[in-house]
Amino acid sequence: RFWIDGIIITFCVLLLTGWWFHRNWVLYGEFLGTSTMAQIYGIVRSEPVSLSTLLIEWRGWWYSLWGVFGTFNILPGQWVYAFFTALVVLSIVGGIRVLWCRITDASATAEVNLAHSLMLLFIAITLIGNVVWSLRQHALQGRLALGAVAPISIYLAAGLVFLGGKWREYLIASSMAVVLFIVCLIVAIVYVAPRYKLPNSMMETDIPVDAVVTDVIFDDEIELLGYSVATDTIRPGDTMQVIFYWRGLEEMDLDYNLALNVHGQDMEHIAKLDTWPGGGLLPTGEWLPGAVYADRYSIPLSETASAPTLLRLGISFWLDSFEEPLSMSTNGSEITSLMLETGRLLPGALVQESDYIANGSTFVHGITLAGHKLLSQVVAETRFMLFWRADNPVTTDWTVFVHMLNADGDIVSQADGPPLNGYWPTSAWQPGDPVHDPRRLAYNNAMPPGEYNVLVGLYDPVTGLRAPAHGQDGSEWTDWAVPLMTIVVPE
Repeated sequence: RFWIDGIIITFCVLLLTGWWFHRNWVLYGEFLGTSTMAQIYGIVRSEPVSLSTLLIEWRGWWYSLWGVFGTFNILPGQWVYAFFTALVVLSIVGGIRVLWCRITDASATAEVNLAHSLMLLFIAITLIGNVVWSLRQHALQGRLALGAVAPISIYLAAGLVFLGGKWREYLIASSMAVVLFIVCLIVAIVYVAPRYKLPNSMMETDIPVDAVVTDVIFDDEIELLGYSVATDTIRPGDTMQVIFYWRGLEEMDLDYNLALNVHGQDMEHIAKLDTWPGGGLLPTGEWLPGAVYADRYSIPLSETASAPTLLRLGISFWLDSFEEPLSMSTNGSEITSLMLETGRLLPGALVQESDYIANGSTFVHGITLAGHKLLSQVVAETRFMLFWRADNPVTTDWTVFVHMLNADGDIVSQADGPPLNGYWPTSAWQPGDPVHDPRRLAYNNAMPPGEYNVLVGLYDPVTGLRAPAHGQDGSEWTDWAVPLMTIVVPE
């Protein structure tokens, strides 16, 4: 019977799926296609897995076995996992009792023992395959063990039922069926359903007054009336919470894709989310013309993002290709890209000022030039770091000027610009936090040899007026320019 049924099952499997194994061999040179899948999946382990890593990932494996929903971002309450863990422990205790009874039961037949052996073998093979495959990926995934959910469920149920004794089997089985049904309803209604609630339409007057007004139109069909962020200060590894306020200008019969990209210092790409409005719950093809929709998103930022910096969020709609986004316009003028300012990214830990040449000169709003540090000096180029600090909030976006003067006081080179190339303007500075501002001063290597003075200061880019500058002793610097260092050009 074992061999006959096994041959029949094998024949059915090959009949239904044999073409797929053949296709994998023809296209990828492997029957299972797992290596190709791992390559396409793109998230693989870069180094061997340690025991400590496996222990840390064990909780994720256990959670995904019993219930992780959405894109692994919807978890029920901890009591749900505690409940199922308790059931498993009780079932194991009952299973030990069952095993002991079978060992001492002389009436157990070889056929029944063979059936249990095959079921246990199937569970073991499934779990081993689950672990082996997960070790190639970024984390263990218990959901991949659900291929053996039938025998696993049978044994768990048997252990629970047997634990109460023969006379309580029906009571335990009936009670557990009711309890499990209630738990499933609670999880579905309380934890899962709210995350899939359709966004309601609203009136334009219902948009919060603190929302940033944008008035951007995509392809004469979609209008971004404004947006708001939960907080304007965030750190690497945190999640940006943003709400967009959309309005459909006309009836659409296409469901456009939405691309969100967060950029940080020097336009570093620190977060990306390719999705649909409402996370797929609000397709543009179902928008009512004239209705306004509040669309919420959670965007995790990279833990290695460079900080401090201002954050900019790029938005684009597309249909068939990323490379062909919908056209955008604002105030009747076409624009090629849309970048929204979404707050400030602060360092995960306060960056301490390293060894530097102290200065102590002060400017308006309590801005202090703490000092500078020479980074490198080669022919016709000097790189150095300026160390700033503001004791009070700064309302003006000052520009830093760096002038290299010859003996006659003429400017022969300069490195003007806002702090950190504009990615951390003075208005974004946190009182008391140090600001590291790298500068590159390039000059002509054919300049006459001699000593050249480097002066530093601040000026308002709108009016061109310099900020008053005073030395550490309170004396006013000439032309409000702080002497920083001397560069010697050799013969």
